Amino acid sequence: MGNEEIGRKCEELVARFLSEKRGGFAHVFAGRNGGQQPCDIVSIGRDGIGVLVDAKHCSRGKLTPGMVQPNQITAFSMMGAEGIRCYFACVDSEMGIHMVPAEVVLENVKRNKPTEIGGWGSEI
Repeated sequence: MGNEEIGRKCEELVARFLSEKRGGFAHVFAGRNGGQQPCDIVSIGRDGIGVLVDAKHCSRGKLTPGMVQPNQITAFSMMGAEGIRCYFACVDSEMGIHMVPAEVVLENVKRNKPTEIGGWGSEI
């Protein structure tokens, strides 16, 4: 399975998870634009609160700084400053989902440190 196919599978898995978990809906952005969109999924929960999510396949248990694109850093920083919740949904090798708040990942990116996903669960 190629990287693009793995990525699409992760996005669909996370969208289904968000729909079930939040009791609302989740939409996967179809346009690839060469990977230039800052997030893969928007989810609106039963509570009316929206979250933006980027799905990442983290087969080695960590999200490395190189996996986070500059446009994601900019967009998630700006949206977080406006009170919009943003997450990186890290899918591990067993297809478990770890919801890591974007501010945690972005802080680690600034320090050029990987984000360990094992300590993060499925709560959002």
